[in-house]
Amino acid sequence: MRRFSYTYGELCSRLLSKAAPIKSYIVASTLSSIIGNLSHMGLMGSGALMLLSSAGVISYGSIGIFFFLMLSCALLIALCRYVEGVASHKGAYKLLAVMRVELFERLRRLAPACLVDRSMGDIMNIAISDIETLEYFFAHTIGPMFTVVLLPSVTLVIAFCYAPLFAAVLLPVYVLISIVIPLLAISSGRSLGMRYRRELAGVKTQILESVYGIRDIQIFSYGTERLSEIDRQNDRINKASHGLLMHRQVVSTLPTFFVYAARVLIIWAAVRLTAQGQGQPIGTVVLSAMAGASFSSTFSLTQVVTNLLEAFAAAERLFLLEDEK
Repeated sequence: MRRFSYTYGELCSRLLSKAAPIKSYIVASTLSSIIGNLSHMGLMGSGALMLLSSAGVISYGSIGIFFFLMLSCALLIALCRYVEGVASHKGAYKLLAVMRVELFERLRRLAPACLVDRSMGDIMNIAISDIETLEYFFAHTIGPMFTVVLLPSVTLVIAFCYAPLFAAVLLPVYVLISIVIPLLAISSGRSLGMRYRRELAGVKTQILESVYGIRDIQIFSYGTERLSEIDRQNDRINKASHGLLMHRQVVSTLPTFFVYAARVLIIWAAVRLTAQGQGQPIGTVVLSAMAGASFSSTFSLTQVVTNLLEAFAAAERLFLLEDEK
């Protein structure tokens, strides 16, 4: 028996199909994210070369050229961050407005039968809060998914060309941070995200119904009991929020450990190559700087994964209402 009504594949497929009207915004946001992150790697690499040039370790190039490259990369990073933020959010909020209209049209066709087993507060929460939560999927997910694949791939190619040992020590770390940990985090935290969205909808429903029914509550002297019900619902949502927060902390801490472990492994590989007479300090310094920059995308992926738990739970609640007969 399935624990959830939709698989992750079904949720992603339906969400992406809804994003078709804003594909131009998504393309612009994704390209900006890729260029910005590659520029970050270029900034760190040219910075390392500038330091080596100023120390007289390398004779090619000049401090002025490397400074110009750093400045160009910095400007590209700022420009791409701006374009990415504007394009992703403009497209996302435009789509959310369309989705709310579509939901209302669906409710209009289902009413009044669909309202028998659903509270007005719950429907309002789906139309406002749950759809608002989907903004994270459309505005903050697609671009980072591309960069988290591209940046490690570029780094691994450079590392392999310089010394296969560097690629060998980096590959397992990239696999753990970019694939294994995110998949485990999503699979283990899905029930936490669904529980939190349900409890949040419950407390909003209680408050909305209490406001609408304040006259009846006063007439029948039910105020004390109603406050107790809201307090109990608050306790449940606090517990759900605490579980989601603890999961988020674990997911964000694990990649940090492996990132620093990767830096230790790079130094170990450099020492080993040097002992064998194969290492070059110039390549090691530049590669270390670029590898460190490439891990920025993995940290953003961690943030994406933790917020996707709520987004997928909100999507499931929305699709259940849309698919109701």
